[in-house]
Amino acid sequence: MTSFETVFILVVYGIAFFELFLLSLNFRNAKLSKVSLPDNLRDVFSDDLIEKSVEYSRAKSLFVIVSSVVNLVALSIGIFWGFGVIESLSMKLAEGFALRGLIFFSLIASIYFFISLPFSIYSTFVLENRYGFNRTTPKTFVSDKIKEILLAAGIGLPLVYLALLAIDSFEYWWVYLLIGVVGFEILTQLIFPTVILPLFYKLKPLEDENLAKRIREIADKAGFGVKSILVMDASRKTGHTNAFFTGIGRAKRIVLYDSLLEKHSSEEIEAIFAHEAGHFKRKHILKGMLISNAVAIFAVVLLWMMVESDTVAGIFGVSEKYAILLYAGIFLSSIFTVLDWIDSFISRKWEFEADSYAAMITGDTQPMIRALKNLSVSNLSNLSPHPLYAALYYSHPPSWERIEKLNGIVSNIDERKSRG
Repeated sequence: MTSFETVFILVVYGIAFFELFLLSLNFRNAKLSKVSLPDNLRDVFSDDLIEKSVEYSRAKSLFVIVSSVVNLVALSIGIFWGFGVIESLSMKLAEGFALRGLIFFSLIASIYFFISLPFSIYSTFVLENRYGFNRTTPKTFVSDKIKEILLAAGIGLPLVYLALLAIDSFEYWWVYLLIGVVGFEILTQLIFPTVILPLFYKLKPLEDENLAKRIREIADKAGFGVKSILVMDASRKTGHTNAFFTGIGRAKRIVLYDSLLEKHSSEEIEAIFAHEAGHFKRKHILKGMLISNAVAIFAVVLLWMMVESDTVAGIFGVSEKYAILLYAGIFLSSIFTVLDWIDSFISRKWEFEADSYAAMITGDTQPMIRALKNLSVSNLSNLSPHPLYAALYYSHPPSWERIEKLNGIVSNIDERKSRG
C-alpha cells in the first residue's frame, strides 16, 4: 500500500466515522426527557405533539444512521475490490477510453441506484407514511423513478461522455470540465422550471388574485422580475410545505406548494415569500453561486492535479484514468465535507438576514413568527437537536432562534419609537 493510499483511507474513513459519531449524538439527544420547549413555541406544541415530534426525529436519525452505514459498507467494497472489477469489465466490453469510462460510471451509478432504492421505498412508504407526511402512491413512485432514470440517461450520459473525451484529448482538461460544470448549472436553471419540474408536478397559476398582487409587489421591491406565480400540486406526494424561486432570465418562476396555501394564512404566505425575496435582495443567491463556482474551480483543478499525479496513479490497483478519477473524487468529497460545515454556518446567517428583510418589507414580524410556528408543527421539527450536529449540518437555524431574533427586531423598533 502506497503512502497516498494510507492518507486516502485515513481521510475518507476519518470523516465518515466522525459523521456517524455526530449522527449518533443527534439520535441520542432526540429524547423526550431532553426536550426543553422554548417559551416562544409553548402556545403551539401540545404534549402529544412534542412526543410525536421526538419520535419522528429519532426515527429519521436512526434511518440516516442505518443508510449511512450501508452506504459506507458498499463504498468500502467498491474501494477495495468492486471498482477494480468494474474497471476490468469495462475494458472487456468496449474499445476507447471515453466509452469504457462511460460504461464504468454507468455500472457504478446503476449499483448505487439499486442499493439506495430500498431506503427510498422505506422512507416514503414506512417512515413518512407513519407520521402522516406521505401521500405518494406506488404508481406515482415508480413513475417518478422511471422519469429520474430517463433524465439521468438523457442528460447525464452525454455530459459524462463529453467530459471523458476532454480528459482523453487535452492536457489541461480541467478547463473544459469546468466550462461543462458551469454550462450545466446554467442549463439546469433554464430548463428546471419549464421542462423538468412539470414532469413531476402539475403547475397552475395562483388563483388568488389579491395574494398574487401582493406577492408581485414584494418581488418588484426586491428587484426580482418574475414571469409567473405558480402553484404546485405537492400535496399529491407529501404533507410538507415549501415555497421557492427557480430559474433565471425568462425562465424565472415563483412556485408555491398547494399545501402551503392550505395550511397558512395569506399574511403568513406573504411573509414566507418576503423571506425568499430577502435572499434575492441581500444577494444571497448571487453570493451562493459565486461561492459554488469558486469551489467548483478549486475542486476541478485539484481533481486534475490528482488524476495526472504519479502519486495517485495506480491507486488500489486500478490503472485507467477514469477509475483514478473516481478515487480522487471520493477523496476530495471527503475533504470538502469541511466546506459543507462552513456553508451551513453561512446559510444560517443568511436565514436571519432574510427574516429581517421580510419583517422590514411587510412592516410586521408577527406573520413570519406565526408562519415559523406553524411550519415547526406541520413538519414536526426536531425540538432537541444536538448543538454540535446542528452547528455543522443545519442550513436553517431552529425556528425558536429565528422567532427570538424577530422578537428582538420588534423590541428595537419599539425602543426607537419610545425615544421619539
